[in-house]
Amino acid sequence: MEQWKKIALKPEENSEWRRFAAAKSIVFTRNFFGERMDGERVKYLDQLFNEIKEREKSETLRMYYGMF
Repeated sequence: MEQWKKIALKPEENSEWRRFAAAKSIVFTRNFFGERMDGERVKYLDQLFNEIKEREKSETLRMYYGMF
């Protein structure tokens, strides 16, 4: 998870689409654990994704993140 977070939060080092893929992976993992009723992991992944959404400056990615 931390590697995905690092990718998603470093626009100077990663393209928009690489950041999108990292954030999407976090969301899919959150959904996976949500289906298995693992509330603790879901809460952590929600916090992680919300931090990424808040810090993203690309309007395109902010739009896509709003769909998750």
